[in-house]
Amino acid sequence: MEIKYPLDPLAQVLWMQYFNKRKDVRRSMLTILYKLQECSKNKDEDGYFYVPSKLMKAIRSNYKKYINDFKKAGIIEAKSRSFTDFVHNPNNLFHEELFVKESYSTDKNLCKKYRFLIDPSYGYKTINLESQFKPIVPWYIITERSLKALQVVDIRIGRDQFARRLHHNLSARVADVNQVIKDKKNYKNYIKTYFFGRYSIIDAIACQPTLLPEVLKNTDPNYREALDSGDFYKWVANALQYQGAQGRDKAKRAYNLWAMNPRYIESDLNKLFPMMTKKKLNLISQGSDKKIISRKLQSAEVKYFIDGALNNIEKDLDIHFALTIHDSLIVENKYAETVEQYLLEHTPFQFTIEKL
Repeated sequence: MEIKYPLDPLAQVLWMQYFNKRKDVRRSMLTILYKLQECSKNKDEDGYFYVPSKLMKAIRSNYKKYINDFKKAGIIEAKSRSFTDFVHNPNNLFHEELFVKESYSTDKNLCKKYRFLIDPSYGYKTINLESQFKPIVPWYIITERSLKALQVVDIRIGRDQFARRLHHNLSARVADVNQVIKDKKNYKNYIKTYFFGRYSIIDAIACQPTLLPEVLKNTDPNYREALDSGDFYKWVANALQYQGAQGRDKAKRAYNLWAMNPRYIESDLNKLFPMMTKKKLNLISQGSDKKIISRKLQSAEVKYFIDGALNNIEKDLDIHFALTIHDSLIVENKYAETVEQYLLEHTPFQFTIEKL
C-alpha cells in the first residue's frame, strides 16, 4: 500500500516525532493518516470531511492518540463552534465567557469533521506503507554510512522489540549480504575477503558475566574473583574441576544455562554463586516475564554499545566508521586502540582486538 505524505514544513514536526518510534507505532500512524486521506475525498466546500469514530476504532482502538498528534503538528484541525455561556463569578453574576468546542453530536449521530491544514503547494512524496522510516539519530547514520563503506546494498537496519538490540545486514540475525555471505554468521570472512587489513573488531570479554551483577544488583565474592581473574570461564572451570581441553567450553555452557534459565535448575553454579542464584530466582518469580534475565542482559548491553558508544563515538572521537555486532565494535585499524580506550572508559568491560 502506498501513501503520499506532504512535504509542508508543519508536517515535518509530525514525521520527526515518529522517526524514533517502534515500527508498529509508525505503521499505525501511517494507517490512520491513510484512512483520513480516504475520508477527505468527500470533503465539503470548506475542506471538512466526516471521520466516523466507529470506523477509526475498527482500524486502531487508540486512534485518538494519533489524531491528537496530527492536530498538534498542524496536519489537521477539527471543525468547531464558538458559543458564550455564563460562568460562576462571585464578583459578576452576569459574567460570560467564550468557549470553542469541536462540533459533533452523539444524540444526532453526527461525527466529528476534520480538514487538512498542510499546504499542497509544497508537494508530496510517495512512500510504501510497509516501509520503515529512517531514524535521524547518530546510531542509524553511522551504521548506514559504515554499511555503505563495506559496499553493502539493500541496506537493512532495525531494532528488535525484545531488548532494542540493533540488527543490520552484517549482524548474525540477517543472512546473505549481496549474495556473498552464505553463512549468516560469517561477517568476518566477508570483511577479510573484500577489505583485508583495513578493519579491526573490538570484542567485549565475558560480556554477559560482566553485566549479570548489574542486572541482579548483587554479586558473590567468588563471582567477583572470577571476573577479576581475566578469564571468567577458565576460573569457573578450575573452581568446578572441569578437566581437559574442553573444560572452559563446558564452564561456558554451564554458565549460560544457569544464568538464562527461567526456572530453578540443578547446577554446579548454584553452590558456587549462592547469593546470585537466590537473587536471580527472586527476580524471575516477581512477574510473568520468564525471559527477564535475558532481556535485562541484552538491554544493558544495548545501553553501553548502542545508546552509549555508537551514539556518541562520532561526536567524541571524530570517527565516521563504526559498526556494532551486539557486544563488539568494528572500526578502522588506525582507530582500534583509540576506540578500545574509549570503550574502557565508558563501559565496564575488558576487550580484545582482532584485525580482520
